[in-house]
Amino acid sequence: MKEIELRFTPKQTEALEILDDPKVSEVLYGGAKGGGKSVLAVLWAYLECEKLIRFFDIPDNPDFIMPVGFMGRKRGVDFVKTTLETWKRMIPASFYRIRPLDKEIIVQERVKILYGGMDDETSVNKFNSAEFAFVFIDQAEEIVRDELGLLKGALRLRYNGKVPDYKVLLTANPAPSFLKKEYIDSPPEDGSKVFIQALPTDNPFLDQEYIDRLTDAFKHRPELIRAYVFGSWDCLESLDVLIKSSWVQNCVNNEPKVKQDRRVTSADVARYGRDETVIYNLVDNKITGELIYGMKPADATASQIVKMAKRNMSDLIVIDADGFGGGVCDIVKTIIKDDSKLRLMEIYSGKAANNKDRYANAKTEMWFYAADLFAEEQVGLKDDPVLHNDLTSLKYHIIANDRFQVEKKVDVKKRISRSPDRGDALIYGLWGSQFIYKKKFDFKRAPNIAVEKGGYGWHKETVSGRGYGWT
Repeated sequence: MKEIELRFTPKQTEALEILDDPKVSEVLYGGAKGGGKSVLAVLWAYLECEKLIRFFDIPDNPDFIMPVGFMGRKRGVDFVKTTLETWKRMIPASFYRIRPLDKEIIVQERVKILYGGMDDETSVNKFNSAEFAFVFIDQAEEIVRDELGLLKGALRLRYNGKVPDYKVLLTANPAPSFLKKEYIDSPPEDGSKVFIQALPTDNPFLDQEYIDRLTDAFKHRPELIRAYVFGSWDCLESLDVLIKSSWVQNCVNNEPKVKQDRRVTSADVARYGRDETVIYNLVDNKITGELIYGMKPADATASQIVKMAKRNMSDLIVIDADGFGGGVCDIVKTIIKDDSKLRLMEIYSGKAANNKDRYANAKTEMWFYAADLFAEEQVGLKDDPVLHNDLTSLKYHIIANDRFQVEKKVDVKKRISRSPDRGDALIYGLWGSQFIYKKKFDFKRAPNIAVEKGGYGWHKETVSGRGYGWT
């Protein structure tokens, strides 16, 4: 049999020794970022294959390649893009071959590992008849207890009268899930389930810069630093408020330090009878004017928005284009079509974010951007309790692939008994303001953002003879 040279961290070595203990059937490994979770898991899965080849004395027979295990994630596409790439990086290509159509990894031409996602009906149906000796789930905080139970039900492989030690390896980051209770807080007294915490500081292959970057990325989110750097599961047990009340209070009557004469008019248009139409004028992230009223016809609201923009000498109008706001946007486009200065940015909160790897949708990306501005006191507010409540009512949580997602407007509305229209209108203005540079609107430097590439769309307007335009 071929030999492979592998290197493990001390924590990974500890995990391998515990996994080799016959009384241990399930291991939860990780609980922070940078602890080497996926690397350990794919190397362990490969070693399990070699162990089972020896245990069952499986011959080199191309007509008999025994399925022995399963590797996966909640979503199959995530497994292929991340975990499978880790396998390819860590295991020499001469030791295996992948059959992507069948979603199988053939090891030593004797055994095979099935792989995929719990979202793949074909893969899930295979579990009813499959017989495995081991299961590995990456980012197990994404799955639910029943999905793990389905996989554990397939741990029944026997061959030539021999029964192996059935094993389950789960890797996870801290997150609200069943894992904390079953593997950390109240594991079985027989020691069959073990949690092994692996922090970035436990990984000698990481440099201090990694931890510094991680800490800087979440500098305004101490709960995430406690979770992802120090491995705390407790701080993420409930949804957390995105914008802290103290941040908002510090911005009341505040003069933002950055002075670039960036002028924006933003609007959230009323959708229902009790909702507010909110129009704000901003100069360098400071509210300089506002107009708030109930529902009006689209043409009346569009006219008010343009009047407010001209009064503020705004370079940019930002409007929520979902629902009733879409009709307002269409009218605003008509009004400003001959204006050489005014541009319109349409917001589609439910569409994709520019940074899809970090944010679930455009709304989440905008609110997180604004939250950093508040934390750094780069916003100027008046003393408006309604606006303050809107800003500090939104909660966020973590979904698959460590992405952030904020609450839907309808859910916030249920909690605070009204629509957070003032908060949304301000966030749109803060988001749009970043695309205005220096003293004038720098069209040549402005990002080329198209509606289909994210939840933000620019009204295209090419000015004859000036050589610039947005798409």
